[in-house]
Amino acid sequence: MIKSIQEALDSGKLQEILSARNELRYLYKIDERLLGDLIRLLEPFDVASRHPSAGKTPTIHLTLPTRVTLLKGLHVDPDDSDVTSQLKEMLARKVEEKLPIHIIHKMATSQP
Repeated sequence: MIKSIQEALDSGKLQEILSARNELRYLYKIDERLLGDLIRLLEPFDVASRHPSAGKTPTIHLTLPTRVTLLKGLHVDPDDSDVTSQLKEMLARKVEEKLPIHIIHKMATSQP
């Protein structure tokens, strides 16, 4: 959904729609840098949410690599805005809480 907002902004369609409605004031509060940061930040979560949905195919071997990938993407960079840094820290805590790693995940990931 956030990507579609950015695409509408980039194409000028959002400006047209809001102008026709006399609602251009809503555009002034959009921080386009923060919007881009948020999209980049959430993309790995979108990808990760699709992996465990493989139907009848076992995916336990994806838990550990998915967790590592998500946490790597949540590393706070010096160039991050304060909002982005805070969001990354909060999301990293949630990933650690919601994706605990047990021995079975490590065993499923290891090569024979």
